[in-house]
Amino acid sequence: HKDPIEHNLRVYDQFVKNSKADDIVIVAHSFGGVSVISGLLAQRSEILSRLRCVAFCDSVHTTTQTQDLSEKAYNFLKENSINWIQS
Repeated sequence: HKDPIEHNLRVYDQFVKNSKADDIVIVAHSFGGVSVISGLLAQRSEILSRLRCVAFCDSVHTTTQTQDLSEKAYNFLKENSINWIQS
Protein backbone atom coordinates (compact mmCIF):
# COMPACT_ATOMS: atom_id res chain seq x y z
CA HIS A 1 0.00 0.00 0.00
CA LYS A 2 1.23 3.46 -0.73
CA ASP A 3 0.23 4.88 2.67
CA PRO A 4 -1.48 3.98 5.98
CA ILE A 5 -4.83 5.40 4.88
CA GLU A 6 -4.92 3.19 1.78
CA HIS A 7 -3.96 0.23 3.97
CA ASN A 8 -6.86 0.96 6.33
CA LEU A 9 -9.33 1.22 3.45
CA ARG A 10 -8.16 -2.10 1.99
CA VAL A 11 -8.41 -3.85 5.35
CA TYR A 12 -11.96 -2.57 5.68
CA ASP A 13 -12.92 -3.57 2.13
CA GLN A 14 -11.32 -7.02 2.28
CA PHE A 15 -12.03 -8.12 5.85
CA VAL A 16 -14.38 -5.95 7.89
CA LYS A 17 -17.01 -5.17 5.26
CA ASN A 18 -17.87 -8.83 4.66
CA SER A 19 -17.36 -9.96 8.24
CA LYS A 20 -20.31 -11.58 9.98
CA ALA A 21 -19.55 -9.60 13.14
CA ASP A 22 -22.55 -7.69 14.43
CA ASP A 23 -20.52 -5.51 16.78
CA ILE A 24 -17.33 -3.72 15.78
CA VAL A 25 -15.10 -1.71 18.11
CA ILE A 26 -12.14 0.29 16.82
CA VAL A 27 -9.04 1.22 18.79
CA ALA A 28 -7.15 3.87 16.85
CA HIS A 29 -3.73 4.93 18.11
CA SER A 30 -1.94 8.04 16.84
CA PHE A 31 -2.26 8.19 13.02
CA GLY A 32 -4.87 5.44 13.25
CA GLY A 33 -7.33 8.16 14.17
CA VAL A 34 -6.67 9.92 10.87
CA SER A 35 -7.19 6.58 9.10
CA VAL A 36 -10.55 6.03 10.81
CA ILE A 37 -11.76 9.53 9.88
CA SER A 38 -10.46 9.09 6.33
CA GLY A 39 -12.32 5.79 6.05
CA LEU A 40 -15.56 7.42 7.10
CA LEU A 41 -14.92 10.25 4.63
CA ALA A 42 -14.27 7.70 1.86
CA GLN A 43 -17.86 6.45 2.08
CA ARG A 44 -17.14 3.58 4.43
CA SER A 45 -19.87 4.96 6.68
CA GLU A 46 -21.96 1.80 6.18
CA ILE A 47 -19.89 0.46 9.09
CA LEU A 48 -21.87 2.72 11.43
CA SER A 49 -24.72 0.21 11.74
CA ARG A 50 -22.29 -2.29 13.32
CA LEU A 51 -19.79 0.06 14.93
CA ARG A 52 -20.30 0.38 18.67
CA CYS A 53 -17.53 2.81 19.58
CA VAL A 54 -14.13 4.20 18.66
CA ALA A 55 -11.38 4.52 21.24
CA PHE A 56 -8.84 7.03 20.00
CA CYS A 57 -5.52 6.91 21.88
CA ASP A 58 -3.28 9.93 21.37
CA SER A 59 -4.94 10.36 17.99
CA VAL A 60 -3.60 13.08 15.71
CA HIS A 61 -6.86 13.60 13.81
CA THR A 62 -8.20 17.14 13.85
CA THR A 63 -11.60 18.71 14.36
CA THR A 64 -11.27 20.12 10.84
CA GLN A 65 -11.24 16.57 9.47
CA THR A 66 -14.31 15.55 11.47
CA GLN A 67 -16.27 18.57 10.23
CA ASP A 68 -16.18 17.08 6.72
CA LEU A 69 -17.92 13.87 7.86
CA SER A 70 -21.56 13.19 7.09
CA GLU A 71 -23.89 14.39 9.83
CA LYS A 72 -24.61 10.76 10.77
CA ALA A 73 -20.91 9.86 11.08
CA TYR A 74 -20.09 13.09 12.93
CA ASN A 75 -22.90 12.55 15.44
CA PHE A 76 -21.91 8.91 15.91
CA LEU A 77 -18.35 9.87 16.82
CA LYS A 78 -19.57 12.68 19.05
CA GLU A 79 -21.69 10.23 21.05
CA ASN A 80 -19.63 7.02 20.81
CA SER A 81 -15.95 7.88 20.85
CA ILE A 82 -13.30 9.15 23.19
CA ASN A 83 -9.75 10.36 22.64
CA TRP A 84 -7.40 9.56 25.47
CA ILE A 85 -4.45 11.93 25.36
CA GLN A 86 -1.27 11.48 27.34
CA SER A 87 -0.84 14.27 29.85
